Amino acid sequence: MNIEYPKLTPRLICEEVSGLSLSDIKLTKRPWDRFRPDTSPWWLVPSTDLLHYKYAKFYFNWKDDKQEAINCGLYVEKGLDESLSPVYSSKQARNLMMNKNWSWHRIVNSFNDSYFFEAISKINKTISAVKIIMDGGYVTEPTSFDPYHDKKIKWDKYCFLVDTNSEKIVIESSNRSSYTLKLHSIKTRQDLISAINELNKDQWLWLNLFVCIETPSKTNKRISDSVKEVYENFLKHLLPLMG
Repeated sequence: MNIEYPKLTPRLICEEVSGLSLSDIKLTKRPWDRFRPDTSPWWLVPSTDLLHYKYAKFYFNWKDDKQEAINCGLYVEKGLDESLSPVYSSKQARNLMMNKNWSWHRIVNSFNDSYFFEAISKINKTISAVKIIMDGGYVTEPTSFDPYHDKKIKWDKYCFLVDTNSEKIVIESSNRSSYTLKLHSIKTRQDLISAINELNKDQWLWLNLFVCIETPSKTNKRISDSVKEVYENFLKHLLPLMG
């Protein structure tokens, strides 16, 4: 007898991961769109803050509109440089200014001291490539900018495939709308590290970095078993990067 298992969604994965034993880190479930929770992307944030730009967090989102696969991984943002604070002191803008407590600094350090790629090397050997999705652009008016809902700004977006067994990195796709991110020459891990350090110097640049693997939404397993496999094979190795 063929058993029909429920389709995985970002929400279901988020809920299942939140129920697993995740060390001492307490995670809060947050939908991207609370009015459409069953189809919305979801975060697991190591805080109860409603605005969670500064935290590294787990993120679950559809690969594309076909909803045949879900990207699951760690999401972190580079905010605007704190030196801009005297010019933009409104509450809205202040939330976008990156101080020393932002997780972004820890992620940059993890690239520079090889910790990030050491974590990648520990994932299940059946995963031959990890995706790193980077998108971003310039924010010239922080008082009216919302990173999660602003659809008017055209940004650049790259998707890289990082070989887990070598130094090789391949660009899977790119969409350059503003020609701000010049990442087309990245071919190795060192290229990526150098690019991240250069981007880190840009005061006005907002950058999203998403390290993930892809899992099909249709599965021949129970939801709990499918999600536990994603967690054990991949997510748990990124958990220390949350801090």
